[in-house]
Amino acid sequence: MKIIGSITRPSRRRRGGGIVVEMAFILPMFLSFLFGIVEYGRLVMMLQLITNAAREGARVAAFSVGTNITTAQIQTIVQNSMAGFTIQGQTISIYKYNPANPADQTQSWTTAQAFTDEVAVQVSGTFTSMLPLYEINPLSIVLPQAVPIKITAIMEAESG
Repeated sequence: MKIIGSITRPSRRRRGGGIVVEMAFILPMFLSFLFGIVEYGRLVMMLQLITNAAREGARVAAFSVGTNITTAQIQTIVQNSMAGFTIQGQTISIYKYNPANPADQTQSWTTAQAFTDEVAVQVSGTFTSMLPLYEINPLSIVLPQAVPIKITAIMEAESG
C-alpha cells in the first residue's frame, strides 16, 4: 500500500517568551489593584473603629457629667474600644461642645450642665498605608500614603 500524503498537524509556534513578557506587564497592575482594594478596606475599617470608639467615649462622658470619672479614664475607654488598633499621631480630646463655635475645644467637659450642654469626643491622627506607594505606582494617585483622620462624636450631657 502506498501512502500518497502524510497527515501532519499544523505547525505550532512557540510562545513561551511572549507569555512571560505579557505577565511582566499585567502582573504589577493586577497586584497594585488587588493591594489597593485591601488598603482601602483597611482605611474603611479604621474609620469605622474610630467612629465607634469616639461614640463610646462620648456616651460615657455624657453619662459621667457630675461624677468622679476623669478624662484619662474616658481616654482609656476610647482606646480600649479601638480593639488594639491605633493610628499614627493619635490624640483623644474630650471637651464641652460649643455649638456657636464648633472649633472651640478649650472648655472642659466636666463643666457641662446635664440636659443643657453637649459633650464631644474627638479622635484624630493619620492613617498610614502598610504598602509602600512609590511615585510610579498608580495607587499613589488614588490612595495617598498618609490620610488625615478626625472623627468627632457629640452627645447631650446627662447626669450619672
